Amino acid sequence: MREFVVCVCNHLDHLVVLNVNEDKTNTDITIEVHLSPLPLYKRLINAVKYVFGIRSRYGDYEEVVIDKEKAIQLKNFFENALAKENFF
Repeated sequence: MREFVVCVCNHLDHLVVLNVNEDKTNTDITIEVHLSPLPLYKRLINAVKYVFGIRSRYGDYEEVVIDKEKAIQLKNFFENALAKENFF
């Protein structure tokens, strides 16, 4: 089961992908957050900052804004996933 949630701005760089992974022993959920692509020089600057431990005090975040319709979609997704009998 897979669900795609796009930001209310409808920009595909603001995308969250939710997956329910099932096998014989258990079921788990993975959440993939797709961040905006950066130009090469900004990625290099971020890499150097990371190596030297320089971090933003706010963290490295992008955002996905959801409306009520998408919140209900997420609620239904998680309810269905939790209803699986081998969800741990």
